Amino acid sequence: MKTKYLVSLCVLATLASPSYAAILAADDASHVTYDDGIQNTDNGGFGFQPWILGASQGGGHFVGTSGNNGGGTTSPNIDTAGRSWGSWALLSHVSTLQRDFDFDPALAYKTSMMLDNGWITAGSIAGRVELTNEDSVGLIFRGGQTNYEFLSIENGVHNYFDSGIGFTDTGMAFSVTKLSDGVFQLDTTRLSDSASASHVVTTDSFANMAQIVLANISAGPGSTNDAFINSVQVESVPEPATMVLMTAGLGALAARRRKK
Repeated sequence: MKTKYLVSLCVLATLASPSYAAILAADDASHVTYDDGIQNTDNGGFGFQPWILGASQGGGHFVGTSGNNGGGTTSPNIDTAGRSWGSWALLSHVSTLQRDFDFDPALAYKTSMMLDNGWITAGSIAGRVELTNEDSVGLIFRGGQTNYEFLSIENGVHNYFDSGIGFTDTGMAFSVTKLSDGVFQLDTTRLSDSASASHVVTTDSFANMAQIVLANISAGPGSTNDAFINSVQVESVPEPATMVLMTAGLGALAARRRKK
């Protein structure tokens, strides 16, 4: 009988579906909400609060293809159904797109987004994840630099860490994963050749992820200098389904033994 129960347990564990993290929030520019562009209070997808758009007089926001910035290389790009959320900012001006989480930030385990910058005359373009302690982490390309840099802003101090990945105008995948309290892993991949890099940031206090921001700071005039963001998503901590099933099975087997 012992063998029978152990075999049954093994079969159940084998048949158990692999675990996947629950998606807490997701949105992309193909949503019908953005058929007329992007405005303050637009709220496509789910799990996010409405967009907050910020811009000085020399900046703005729009919906369009990310394939026209930089040198105009149309593929790869970060579009969904031919669209991404875009921003432009003239010299000495700033344009931002912000999306707050509409759930308890403590639930957020991984935040991901697609980013696409064009030429950067001056200033910088950054995709950031803001934390509940008012610090932030992100991926940035600064005008005049050679490579993308991981960014950590702590108590107002900007810290830059070289990713070793050079400029591209065809898009970058970027994600932030919470490893433990106040410890975050930053990952990025260049879409054109899959070059990737990681960096771990430790904040000075307990913090959770709370919002997504695209900041276009003085990238310069013209569509070649536009910045884009798309396919934003937040996941919860994954639960290993197989281990849960095996634990339950072992518990049941132990209980049966005790009854005997």
